[in-house]
Amino acid sequence: MVSLACGSGGSSEATSPTPAQNVETLTKTGECIACDLKSVTLEGNVFRNVNLRNADFTDANLKNADFRGSDMKNVSFKNANMRNIDLSDADLSGADLSFADAVGAKLTNTKFTGAIINGIKLSDGVTITP
Repeated sequence: MVSLACGSGGSSEATSPTPAQNVETLTKTGECIACDLKSVTLEGNVFRNVNLRNADFTDANLKNADFRGSDMKNVSFKNANMRNIDLSDADLSGADLSFADAVGAKLTNTKFTGAIINGIKLSDGVTITP
């Protein structure tokens, strides 16, 4: 959803949707490509088989969320709370999981080709560092 606002010179400039508006789009359509979802809280929500390519979940709370079978190529999960998230059968190729907390994440058949995992926490007391 893009709204246009006309300035004094008669020109139009696009206004980017807010993260909350992007969550609404995702919920209604099952996709939100290159969406700004920074700092959203989707704790416990179910979004199976959705298209989130190039979305930005930096600092988001995704604890206990279900993204099974989703296309999440090149998504940013930097510093996200991903505890107990279900990413089974999801494609996270090229995703950035730097410093994400993924303790208890379900990762059965998840694709991580080219993913960035610097500082990701996979279990209490275990953090991957470069």
